[in-house]
Amino acid sequence: MGRPARQTQEGRSKRVPLNSFRTKLHIPAEQMDTAYHYRWFKDVGGRLEQAQNAGFEFVVNDGKITVGEREGNTDIGGNISVLGGDDPRNPGGSYRMILMRQPIDFHKEDQQLKQDRVDGLNAQIYGNIRGDKVENAYTPPGASPVYRP
Repeated sequence: MGRPARQTQEGRSKRVPLNSFRTKLHIPAEQMDTAYHYRWFKDVGGRLEQAQNAGFEFVVNDGKITVGEREGNTDIGGNISVLGGDDPRNPGGSYRMILMRQPIDFHKEDQQLKQDRVDGLNAQIYGNIRGDKVENAYTPPGASPVYRP
């Protein structure tokens, strides 16, 4: 008696070793609409309502989207979501990650608001980044009075 013959793997799903690099939340770029910015949200504490107020909408599972290594999602509903794991704020509980999207114009507007805030903070610390003189701006000894990123 020897070792049994190796069985063929036809009809099986692809085997992924436990210690391999896995991308659970990856969505291939060709499956995303370029008119939107996509983001995963943790379904806790009103985050989904905050996202909707910011212009995000749920991505509906139409059967064409592959999430990580599986097609579709792990939710019974129509929205794309995956089980996120254990919730540290709720021992023994878990949470879901929901895929949402925002029109790209809203996303660019939000990014510009964040950059304007950073520029304002830099102006307060280093002086105006456009080169205008700012009264009472801190300049380190030996440094140029204008911050240039």
